[in-house]
Amino acid sequence: MSQNNIIEINEDNFKKIISQTPNLVLLDFWADWCVPCKLMFPILDEICKKYPNIVIGKINIENNHDLALQFNIRSIPTLIFLKNEIVKEQLIGQHSLKEIENFISKFL
Repeated sequence: MSQNNIIEINEDNFKKIISQTPNLVLLDFWADWCVPCKLMFPILDEICKKYPNIVIGKINIENNHDLALQFNIRSIPTLIFLKNEIVKEQLIGQHSLKEIENFISKFL
């Protein structure tokens, strides 16, 4: 998580970050014990490099139960695409860079 547009989001900063981000926001719900979640990290880093206008918010479900409930997270990894604070799409499970880029192209 080395890129500037990857942000650790928690229950304290969620509303502020989302309300101040008019661009596409990609929320990544994950946990330390989730191997597929960890395999997504390099893919999300690549998305950062290719799409600097997208903010990626990493939300650890172990520390942010209320956000996981708010977004009805039942499986991880889950990626949620928000635009103008509205959920546009949700991807559950591990996905390739190309699959994620296909969804990004719908919203840019």
